[in-house]
Amino acid sequence: MAQKALALHEFSMPATLYLRHLFFAFTAKYRAVGIAVLALLVAVSYFFADMIYVVVILGFAAIPIGLFHYFVSRLTRVEERRILHESEGSVDEGGIVLHYRDGVHCYCAWEYVLDYKITKRYYLLYTADDTPPFLYLPREAFDDEEACRAFERLLLRKMTGAD
Repeated sequence: MAQKALALHEFSMPATLYLRHLFFAFTAKYRAVGIAVLALLVAVSYFFADMIYVVVILGFAAIPIGLFHYFVSRLTRVEERRILHESEGSVDEGGIVLHYRDGVHCYCAWEYVLDYKITKRYYLLYTADDTPPFLYLPREAFDDEEACRAFERLLLRKMTGAD
């Protein structure tokens, strides 16, 4: 039996929430690099005690420079900023369609959803595509609590592959 599409009312992702999740995506992606840099600093401090001060200062200066570069490059992409704009859409068996005010449509098939997070206020769907790395769907975008439960059942069914 085919289920009808769940309509989403207008919504937009708060910028602070977007930056927080973007930061977590950054740290998850570059965790190995951070461990390698820390290991290098420890090795340098073991062999060159006098040079460690310069290396530590340069190492700590590289952290905010790297973060600044990452976030500025992400936030200047049109497809990344679009997640902060108001949109509406629908969810069905095929995937999620978001319609933005500038006329652009974003389609995400269920195959590209890797993981999800359910909170009291929103759903966050992590996608295989890196731009954007997640889709934000607030609970108030759905008609009522029954629509939220229907979405959760659909999400669980699609993520477990129990079709």
